[in-house]
Amino acid sequence: MTKYKLTDKEVQFLAEHFQHFVGDLQSDNGNIKIYSGTQFIDHGEMEKLLFELKQLLHSDSLVATASAFAKKYAYFIVTAGLVPISVFHKFPEFNFENVELIRSSDSPKWDPKIKFANNEVTLPGEFDSREKWLKSSYTRLFKDHVKELFEVIHDLSRLSMKVMWENLAHHTFWFYERFAKNILDDEQLKTVKEDFQYLIHKADGEMFGEEENPLSYFADLNRLPNGAPIRKYCCLTYLLNEESNNCKVCPHTNK
Repeated sequence: MTKYKLTDKEVQFLAEHFQHFVGDLQSDNGNIKIYSGTQFIDHGEMEKLLFELKQLLHSDSLVATASAFAKKYAYFIVTAGLVPISVFHKFPEFNFENVELIRSSDSPKWDPKIKFANNEVTLPGEFDSREKWLKSSYTRLFKDHVKELFEVIHDLSRLSMKVMWENLAHHTFWFYERFAKNILDDEQLKTVKEDFQYLIHKADGEMFGEEENPLSYFADLNRLPNGAPIRKYCCLTYLLNEESNNCKVCPHTNK
């Protein structure tokens, strides 16, 4: 059976516009740290990671640390999961065994990049229709991956599921509504618009492992002049440490 993959050009596109890792892990002389996705759904390993991240961020709050992790991971869900679907018509193998976060061990920040252990993908042509492929892809991404991760984070930190779903919603709106037009051509933007409409208006809660579609729930928020939605629930960034501030879309400062 033919295995389809992201091409080198497509991976380079993801690296150029988003935080996708390209390079040789063997030639970095031990200056990088690799986090396997399987750590994120093991309660013991994930707890260790959150406390490691708490120290890295000089954080005073475990729940704020957990939100920082969830926000970053939500960015990867969009840029390494949804972007290939809409731009390349390819869905990567987005399972925990295939996901790696790569971070320079010298960096004082939480600034990892994402990498797939293999770049295999599924294509619309393997299904009866593109819509059936979308439904399968979104279910695997959201219900089988995101929801499982969010539940582990919630168990360990008591971070609200609504906060984490809103983290994902904000990155989704950012790409589909504001950023895509800067990097794609008209034909690509047509597909992006159609996929976004499907995500917001057609995808049901079951695809997310929820009673209702959590992206739809956040679709009608008030906006800043630049189009960014004002959050409904605070992401708790201001609780990280004494130097932290409210984010620009914080509901506390945009009343």
